[in-house]
Amino acid sequence: MGGKRQAYVVRIRPSGNDLVEEALREDVLILGWSAIDAPAVLAQGGTETERRERLRKAIQETYGDEMSDEYVAYSTGMLWRFVQEIQEGDYAVVPHGPQFYVAEVTGPALYDASKRENDACHRRPVRWLNGKKPIPRALASAPLQARMKARQTIAYAGDLVEDIERVLKDAEEGKSPSLSQDIRQGLKEVVRRELLSGRMNPERFEGVVLRLMEGLGATEAWIVPRASDKGADVLAQFTLAGAFDFTVGVQAKYYNRPAPMGREAVDQLARALREGVAQLGLVVTVGEVASEAYEAAREYLEKEGLKIGIMDGEELVDLLVEKGLWEGLD
Repeated sequence: MGGKRQAYVVRIRPSGNDLVEEALREDVLILGWSAIDAPAVLAQGGTETERRERLRKAIQETYGDEMSDEYVAYSTGMLWRFVQEIQEGDYAVVPHGPQFYVAEVTGPALYDASKRENDACHRRPVRWLNGKKPIPRALASAPLQARMKARQTIAYAGDLVEDIERVLKDAEEGKSPSLSQDIRQGLKEVVRRELLSGRMNPERFEGVVLRLMEGLGATEAWIVPRASDKGADVLAQFTLAGAFDFTVGVQAKYYNRPAPMGREAVDQLARALREGVAQLGLVVTVGEVASEAYEAAREYLEKEGLKIGIMDGEELVDLLVEKGLWEGLD
């Protein structure tokens, strides 16, 4: 992590139990999978690969036929993140109904065997910010609101640290959603429903993305013919400060299935950027985005210098409404 503050969205519902009030009272984050002591398993040493594999085997052996191989892998990732990846000083955003809380992690992961009854043994000490008071989701930025809808127990949100700090400042100053914000939110819900269940299809969605690029100031934008598609459905040219020209390659993913979009589109764009199709990449989808997609984009940036952004359905609708681009969509 290089010492940079990271952030995560953490759902505190082990085995379906809403334990947010307990977490607030005891100044901790709470995670389930209480049948194993993950900190003890990971404390046995070895390389990262060896320690991950030891944790995976412990989960598989402990839960046996209760878990599919896919869920064993998911559980391993969540416990690894909770115990190993999250660091002191990182932010934890905890959704709770129409509100959310924000905490700063203050210590390492602990295992409290006395909390097995509620599947609440895994804990991280935190300092709750904003005086332990909840913050309305409507006060958060569209990207942060979208990330709080992620289905993972713990979703990466390190790209939203500035958004988190901004909404904390607004909350501490006593700001609340205005009437105009509430009206815009209602309009966004209408547009989102149309994108998800109206007459939209993959081809029309490419047209929406084309219009979006034009609305964002592209000097030229066009849909790439299927036969020439090398990982980008739409290409858009921009001019920065009247002097610097660059091309953005966009993957238009009409992904409206219940499960969030994975990393495939990010991988496709990475291949396109390597081939010189564009200087920057952007994935735009109408649905939700899995944490693995954001992490893949981060890895490509850190390891290869490839810049790939992701815009989920919430962010897309926000831009369409704020810029008036939703009117007359075909």
